[in-house]
This record gives sequence, structure tokens and C-alpha cells, in this order.
Amino acid sequence: MMVAAQVIWGSFSLLRVLWCLLPQTGYIHPDEFFQSPEVMADRALYEAWAVLQLCRPG
Repeated sequence: MMVAAQVIWGSFSLLRVLWCLLPQTGYIHPDEFFQSPEVMADRALYEAWAVLQLCRPG
């Protein structure tokens, strides 16, 4: 019984590590992949990308 529990625990641990290392495709929430760089750019540049597009079109 103890060996079976260790195998199950090890399998889930390996699955979790692989899931974190595989590239994420944004299947569940694809907007997260586009919105997070915008937030970081706002913090780094102190300007929102939408404001920049309005001020400097083209």
C-alpha cells in the first residue's frame, strides 16, 4: 500500500513539473498572454500602450 501511494505521489509530482515546463498556449485564458505584457510595459515606461497609440498614430 505504501509503494502504491509513493508511485501515485511521484506521478503527480512529475506531471506537475512537466506541466510547468511545457510552453503554455493560452487555451484557458488567451487574453492573459496579451494583457500581462501591457501591464508590465505600463509599469516600466509609465505610459499605457493605448495612450501612446492615441498620441502617436501610425
